[in-house]
Order: sequence, then C-alpha cells, then structure tokens
Amino acid sequence: MAEFWIYLSALIIVLYVLLSALIIFSIRRQKEATAKDTSELPTVSLVIAARNEEENLPALFTSLKMLDYPAHLLEIILIDDGSIDQTRKIAEAQQAALPHLHVISPEKKYPNLNGKANALHNAILQAKGKFIAITDADCSLPPTWLQAHIGHYDEQTAMVGGITITTKTEDEKRLFYQMQAHDWLYLLGSGSAAADLGFPLSIIGNNMSFRREAYFAIGGYEKIGFSLVEDFALMRALQLDGKQIKLCANKKMLVSSAPSPDLHSFLIQRKRWATGGKDVSLIAKGIIILGFAGKLLPFLLFAAGKFMTGFFSAGIVFLADLLILKSIRDKLQHHRMLDHAWLYPFFTVFYSLLMVPFFFFGKEVKWKGRVYRV
Repeated sequence: MAEFWIYLSALIIVLYVLLSALIIFSIRRQKEATAKDTSELPTVSLVIAARNEEENLPALFTSLKMLDYPAHLLEIILIDDGSIDQTRKIAEAQQAALPHLHVISPEKKYPNLNGKANALHNAILQAKGKFIAITDADCSLPPTWLQAHIGHYDEQTAMVGGITITTKTEDEKRLFYQMQAHDWLYLLGSGSAAADLGFPLSIIGNNMSFRREAYFAIGGYEKIGFSLVEDFALMRALQLDGKQIKLCANKKMLVSSAPSPDLHSFLIQRKRWATGGKDVSLIAKGIIILGFAGKLLPFLLFAAGKFMTGFFSAGIVFLADLLILKSIRDKLQHHRMLDHAWLYPFFTVFYSLLMVPFFFFGKEVKWKGRVYRV
C-alpha cells in the first residue's frame, strides 16, 4: 500500500509540474496587441448590463470618458436590467458628457435566459458596431482597453478576452481582498495560457469582445439558452462552431472589478462559476481535475500518515502555484493588492474544501437579487 501512495504522488506531482511549466511558458511568450492606424479601426458597440449599480457607476463613467477610441466609431449601450435604485438616473445624467451613450431597457423577456443574458441579448440586437465589447457596471477600464482588444483580432479570431483583477482602493490592505486579487490573476492567467495553446477554458464577461456577425451566426444568447455563466456559454458555443478564441495576458486590457465583500458571497460566486461551467471540454475537465488533485494530494497523504511525502508534495505544488502567479503578475506589470502571495496556495485549498459541501448541498444560487435553481 505504501508503494501505491508513492507512485500516485509521483505521477500527480510530475503532471502538475509539467502543466505549470507549460502555463508559465505560454504566459511569458504572449505578444502585445497589433497597433492599428485610426483609419483601420472598426466600429464598436460597448455593451454594459447594469442592475442596482448606483454605487459603482461613477468609477465606470470616469473610465469610459478616458477611453482612447475614436468617438465616431464607438457607441456605448448601458441597458438597465430592472434596477430599483438610481442606476438609470445616474446613467442618463452622463449622456451630455458622453453623446454616444444610449441608456435603454430590455424590449423583450426571453424565458430561456437569465436576467443578465436577457439584457445583453436585447442590447446586442440594437447594437450597430462590427464588434461588440462587454464589461460590467462595477468595473473600471484602462484608456487603452478597446484599442488593445481590437488589436488582437485577426481573420480567424471571433472572440477576445482580457484579464480582470479585483481591487478595493479604500481597503486594499484587507487580506481577504488581496487573496481574491491573487485568485482572479491565477485563474485567468492560467486560462490565457490554455487559450494561447489552443485549448480555451474560459472567458470573463466583464472583459471580452466578439464579432457581431459571429454572435448572430450561432443564434446568440437566444439560441444558447439558460446558463448561470453566460460569458462561458457564449465562448463555448463559438468554440464548438470552430471559431478561434483568445484570452490575452495584456496589461493594456487589465480591467479592475469590485471584490466579493465577504466569504459567503465569494463562495456563491465560485459556485455559480462551477455550476455554469460544467460543460467544459474534455481537455478542460482533465486540467481542472489535475489541478484539484494536486492541491488535495498533500492532505490525502497526511491523512494516510505519509507526512514526509505530504510535506514534499505540498512544497512542490505551492511553489508551482507561486511561480505561475509571479509570471502573470510580471507579464501584466501589476502589483497592487498583491501582498502576502505566499498565503495564496493555502487560500485556494481552504476555499476548495469549503466548496465541497457548499456545492453539493445548496440547490439554489442567488445572483443580483434573483434566485436560480441548479
């Protein structure tokens, strides 16, 4: 029995290290977006679904005013998804400063869509741009965001995503917020590596763009149907249609988003991601299982009384995770809210173990004030 644990540990660790090395290699080799002359830039519709976001809109609109994309090629559509606060009033007050801003409401309720997907689909139906860009109302965008997105398109590419990091300026020293920032970087950085290698695993809905014609060619969200992760569902539909997907580790596309305020809301978010993302490809499932096995292995070894092997395995896995995190931080040249990186591997194990009962015993997911059965 002792030999079984040794061989199993060795196999998992070797595969984990090889996968980590491949991720680091892919992150480091990614290139910057191709700069385009103004005369070559296409029309873009930037779509934002907002629901009860009155506290976050000022920062969003400040960043929208700073975008360096030609105004005559850009329309901004903010679609109010049934807000009961001052979201719509605040947005409409910005139209004088942003004449290309349109504030609308959904014209139709599609029974097979969640609230956000329904809002986005209604907005995209009205969009006129050749490309559709999507962000969330609780985000801030860098001035270079749109031009960098467009610069990553070639003839084969139908969708481009970027990296998002959680920030909380007024409380950025709070350890829980810092761990979330690490987690988003680690997950999306690994996702960008997978996409670079030709196996896209994910996309983040607050930092993505796609060709309008590609969206309607697959029937859009109306054809895709219900999903708790409409961003992943759209990416997967385009992937199954043979389209190329890019998730780019590009500092010019780095979006800031608000972190989850507490552990409960953080776990709900992760449950929604896990529940909605069950339809990943076979390769993606293998990568996810290997990642979870690598993090769980030391605890299994400790439980089996193999303490030396357990400590060795934990050291290798934690070091590999920290090197991945360092590579994506260096690539993005971003170090805010990224103190205490050495604690991050413990955080991932901690919340992964918490997710087990949270995932299997809860049959509902609450999102933006709405409850969905899973």
